[in-house]
Amino acid sequence: MISIYIRLKIDGKRTFRAAPAEPGEHEYWLKSNYSGRQKWHRVGRYDGVKKAKLLLEREQERNEAARKYGLVAPASVGHVTVAEGVEKFIQRKIAAGKRPGSIASARFTLGLFQEFCPCLYIDQVDGDTLLDFAAWCRKRGDGDRTVANRFVSMAIFMKFHGKPKLVAKSDWPKYTERRVESYSDAELAKFYAACVTDRERLLLDLLIHSGFRVGEIAHLCFSDVDFNGNKLHVQPKPQWDWVPKTHECRTVRVPGKVILALSQWRDQHPNQELIFTSRIGSPDYHLLRVVEGLAERAGITGRADCHKFRSTFATRNSAKFRPQDVQRMLGHRNIATTMRYLAVSDLDDEEFVKKIEAA
Repeated sequence: MISIYIRLKIDGKRTFRAAPAEPGEHEYWLKSNYSGRQKWHRVGRYDGVKKAKLLLEREQERNEAARKYGLVAPASVGHVTVAEGVEKFIQRKIAAGKRPGSIASARFTLGLFQEFCPCLYIDQVDGDTLLDFAAWCRKRGDGDRTVANRFVSMAIFMKFHGKPKLVAKSDWPKYTERRVESYSDAELAKFYAACVTDRERLLLDLLIHSGFRVGEIAHLCFSDVDFNGNKLHVQPKPQWDWVPKTHECRTVRVPGKVILALSQWRDQHPNQELIFTSRIGSPDYHLLRVVEGLAERAGITGRADCHKFRSTFATRNSAKFRPQDVQRMLGHRNIATTMRYLAVSDLDDEEFVKKIEAA
């Protein structure tokens, strides 16, 4: 017999109650009674109850058939459900201090896996399950790179639960690496010409001359600016539950004109902590929209995003500084990542053509 319950907190203690007729935002559980043994199974959200109940009923039917015909049925004692495994994995990430964005991404991918997964328990998941999940993601419209990333996340999840190498790496989903692009000087000039506010011009200055990620710019405060030394600091912002990617702080020197623009912007906003703030005083998480609007007004064709500005910064500085210096400016842990940010030269560029002809 399988019954559906919800778990509530009453007077500071957690207790189970029979699930109400109307679904709600509760934590749902199944209670099974089989062979005189009672067991609880955490399901989570209501939309997973029907499938979890069906899978549990099928398992009981298999066990009953095995007992009837004198076969040895696998014991379910100690099994971890997929829902329980997901929650344990997420809680371990939180305890390890992973960035909120990483945790949210893991939650989303594992939520998709729960929606797809035909298995109730973790130990029922095998390599074919993961490959079928990749095919399911592809069918729902995910691109090749997204499917590959989701597959890596699931491989990490299964390794966490003691089931590594379910699929040989040669069989993992593949994707074609996108060609690295950077903005030309002419395109950057068009961006500046399209600016109508000091805020837009300052954002462009930081994107072009700091190499910062858009999240780093969104959380940049005036206190992070060394106005005398022409430097910008990337530091954690616990008040907004934000830490730099890879948890590494760094300092980047920028041209004096950028510091001058920041100084003038500070004079215009003396009571502002953040350089780019929302209407309620929190970090502005919509800077990408500003960039996309500028690109549209400037007539920039092709991909227009903040990441392309990082590639532009890396490509321009690779001709002036050592690779290790560019690596430090971008905040990368290894040089191989930095090399992937460098765009190839324009094959029709006059200087490039001269070098080819002179060879």
